[in-house]
Amino acid sequence: MSSLVAAVELESGMWSVRLTRAEKRNALSVALCKDLAMALDAAVEAGASTVLIEADGPVFSAGADLTSQDFQGELYPTLEALFAKIARLPVPVIAWIEGPAIGAGMMLAMACDIRFVAPAASAAQAISFSLPVAKMGIGVDPATVRNLQLLVGGSWARRMLIAGEILSLEDALSTGFAISAGSREEVMAAAAQIGKGSPHTLLNLKMEFATSSSRPFSEEERNAARVEAWRARQQ
Repeated sequence: MSSLVAAVELESGMWSVRLTRAEKRNALSVALCKDLAMALDAAVEAGASTVLIEADGPVFSAGADLTSQDFQGELYPTLEALFAKIARLPVPVIAWIEGPAIGAGMMLAMACDIRFVAPAASAAQAISFSLPVAKMGIGVDPATVRNLQLLVGGSWARRMLIAGEILSLEDALSTGFAISAGSREEVMAAAAQIGKGSPHTLLNLKMEFATSSSRPFSEEERNAARVEAWRARQQ
């Protein structure tokens, strides 16, 4: 794996895919996004039942790499492809967040199926989530708006996108954006429990959630997954 992403099996079936660009605050460049997508595929091919996305350094991700030459060209479609990859990955993808997630960094956390955060006392930098698109003059796609509304509610979505408000650790927990705060060991235990679910049903559920958040699977794909989940249960 590249120097931008490290992938390792933590225990049977559970893989960690870690952003290792701490010197750039894990800013999402085209190269990092492509490496992350390849690492996710590699984990699944190796038999992963759950994947944990985490990051080195005090910042989960400072967002899109605005200093890269491809910011105006290849970066945006590469980000979209990465988020679609996470939605379509056939196993649960869990974000473990220990610092700020800004802009595209928050969108990466949003793309994951479940989010955990570190306790405030253990974080090197205050955990927060922000999408300062109005301040920066950046357009937002319908999938991001709809997904944010589903994850934090319509009022908070407007506060974040239009008013530029920041979602604090406490707000993330109270809105349900993050399901709990705990140590990495506690997150690993929760991830292991999630991975014990029926893989067919988990895929079925991921397809339905992806459809509701405007990154849809076709009706044929969703029906096939639903049938397979029931068929596997009867075996």
